[in-house]
Amino acid sequence: TFLNEKGEVVEIIDNISEHKGGFGMPAEIIKKHGANMVLCKNIGAKALNLCKKLGIEVFIAHAETVKEMFELWKNNKVKKADFGDVCRGFL
Repeated sequence: TFLNEKGEVVEIIDNISEHKGGFGMPAEIIKKHGANMVLCKNIGAKALNLCKKLGIEVFIAHAETVKEMFELWKNNKVKKADFGDVCRGFL
C-alpha cells in the first residue's frame, strides 16, 4: 500500500516479487513506484541492505494495520531500521 505524506492511499499493488513467484525484489518494486520510505513491522538483512542501496529509508514499528503504522510514523513513534533490527531468520 502506497500512501502520501498525509496518509491518503495513493495505490495498492499486489506483491509480484520473486518472493511470491514473480520477478524483481520487493525493494526494487517499491523504488519503481517512486517511494523513498518504507514503514514495516519486520525486515530481513538482504531487504534492508537493498533498500539502503536504493536510497529507501526503512522505519519499523509494531502495528497491525497500514493506518496504525502511518499514525505511529506521523507521531515519531517508529525507529529507523538498522542491521540490529533485522529478522533473525534471515541473517
